Amino acid sequence: PLLEGIDVSHNGMISDDGLGVLLQNCRMCILYLHKCHLVTDATLANIREHCSLTLRILDIFGCDMVRPPAINHDIVDVCPHLEKLNLNVDASEQATLHITQNHGGPLQRLMLTSTRNDVFF
Repeated sequence: PLLEGIDVSHNGMISDDGLGVLLQNCRMCILYLHKCHLVTDATLANIREHCSLTLRILDIFGCDMVRPPAINHDIVDVCPHLEKLNLNVDASEQATLHITQNHGGPLQRLMLTSTRNDVFF
């Protein structure tokens, strides 16, 4: 319950089920899921349900099973305190358009990283 952030980047074993238990029991402010290949839209739904009002930083770069509609519906539309977001450019074109046009929160840094290691700000 006191845990507010976690970095499980590059963890090939972390799954939606494991993250679901964590998200249900801790109000996360910071989630680094960079290249967690087993993470899907189900994790974003859990974020929406349990952490939408506390989440400030989310890194889902390389979470290839996360789809743009889930990014829009479960993160962009419901996380008013989101300050930093890291996404794949190729996997999130629709989401980035939605973010830049509709995000009214304190988003300070939107990091769009392509699969060719280019970084766009």
